[in-house]
Amino acid sequence: MVDGLICLDTPDEMDHDTKESIRPSPMSRLHKNVIRATDIAAQFWCEKQMELGYLYGKEATPEMRNGAEVHKNIETIINIPVNLKPESYPDSLYRSLYTSYLGVSTLRERGAARELNIYGSINGFKIAGKIDEIRYEDGKTVVYEDKIKMSDREPSSAQIASHRMQVLLYIKMLNDIKRGLYTFSNFARGWGTDKMRITDSFSAQLKDMGIKEGDMTVGSIAALYFSSLMDAGDISDMAFIRYTNAQSGNIIKSSRVEYSQNDFEERLKYAMVYWNGFRDAKPVDESEKWKCNYCPFFGKQCTTWYQAKQKVL
Repeated sequence: MVDGLICLDTPDEMDHDTKESIRPSPMSRLHKNVIRATDIAAQFWCEKQMELGYLYGKEATPEMRNGAEVHKNIETIINIPVNLKPESYPDSLYRSLYTSYLGVSTLRERGAARELNIYGSINGFKIAGKIDEIRYEDGKTVVYEDKIKMSDREPSSAQIASHRMQVLLYIKMLNDIKRGLYTFSNFARGWGTDKMRITDSFSAQLKDMGIKEGDMTVGSIAALYFSSLMDAGDISDMAFIRYTNAQSGNIIKSSRVEYSQNDFEERLKYAMVYWNGFRDAKPVDESEKWKCNYCPFFGKQCTTWYQAKQKVL
């Protein structure tokens, strides 16, 4: 057990404001109001690197750009096409919720859906992510995560460990919704959907698509999405991470992930100690300082293990 671990109940979104931290909140220092699932996953690669990425910015790597393109191409193949052009944040949120709703509501018939936005709450913090794919298999909803690589080199165990945490978090968030631990009401209150207004131009686009007038608010489409998630198949404890070569499209490795609630929540508690402000961002352990050679902040904003560049075998 780690000292200072927090409980993992799912309280109201404002509960964390009542907890006293021993240092300024990372949320305020990093100018964030939502914790991304990828943020928590990145903590298990290097927490310090994750934090510095928000403080100093990070450039998109060729792997990231190729990954985004591959994901977009797959989404257009699997998902029902939606031609909506948002002009504001509420417009964009509506579009994200609508495409996610379409994917989940037709999951049983179509067998798969891509790029689903998922929302939750941990100790009062808003959590959000985007699931690459879910499939309806043997009456259950199965999570699939895609990672794109530039070569056929298999991912390291350290990379898989970080990606595994991301997938497990998705399973938890889906289960929380299915079990009524995180509801539409929680989402509406946390994200302030009652105050959101879509633009007239966007409303006109929805009308042209045949969307009912009563469903033309962010709150109404969110309610439909949460209802579709409740009606989806039970969430499988088994998920998969697929590592794909960006050039050939071949799957390099498929890693199976099994959800164990006790093990996962122990790791999540450790991650949340940082977000609650009870400790500074940790660098990698000395045994993993080889990771520093791949870090854009190594020897600059971060000098924790800085000596000379090491030769990585």
